[in-house]
Amino acid sequence: MSNNAARREILGELIEASGKRLAELENSVTFEQRYLADLKERHGNISTTGPVKRRIIRTKPILTKGSIEPGSLTDQIVGVLKDSGETMRASNIARELTKRGATTTAKGGMLPMVISSLSRRKNLFHKVARGQYKLIQSREPTN
Repeated sequence: MSNNAARREILGELIEASGKRLAELENSVTFEQRYLADLKERHGNISTTGPVKRRIIRTKPILTKGSIEPGSLTDQIVGVLKDSGETMRASNIARELTKRGATTTAKGGMLPMVISSLSRRKNLFHKVARGQYKLIQSREPTN
């Protein structure tokens, strides 16, 4: 392989990696937009008159139904299903997450956690058949 061919191959790999990173950043921006819209809505719903009630201060703001925290298992599952673009078995999703570097200290491993997330988030995942899931068409954030 000539020097130019090697450079061309390396540059091609860098371009591909940059494209993947750009897609990840776009997903993060979409999440932040939804999160900001949620915070604005909650801010607008707070009454400015009347007595102040004592309430528990939460360390994390509550997300609207359908919102996902970046980096969470659900967020990673959404990424796997988006990348595949088709129906996947829960075991294949767990395997792909492990390939991507996801780890767990749970006794049962990654699979029970994936199944739990898939079954609890019915607004994100649709069970097509036994053990097979697909991503429900995502809703765009409202600004």
